[in-house]
Amino acid sequence: MVPDYKGTFNWYKSGSIDLVKTVSGSHVTGDIPVLDLYRVFEYEWHISPNQMFAHGEPASVIRWELKQDGNSDIVLTMTHRSLTKATSLRFASRK
Repeated sequence: MVPDYKGTFNWYKSGSIDLVKTVSGSHVTGDIPVLDLYRVFEYEWHISPNQMFAHGEPASVIRWELKQDGNSDIVLTMTHRSLTKATSLRFASRK
């Protein structure tokens, strides 16, 4: 199931994100410290405390990176770092 978020991404370096998950009301904000169009997109993922995340998620970072692999293949790598232990365990336990 894909989460349904509504809000804004200010698509430029030093921009910001402000999203609300429509079902739970979970509120996510963050800055965009890295944006190299067609190569790297990195943003902070701060979740306010809510019913799913009682203490929120204060300082995680999501990074999407495209790299050429050989002559024609493009590899997408997504990392989500600096998660709290509780959130990491929650995601790891999902099927």
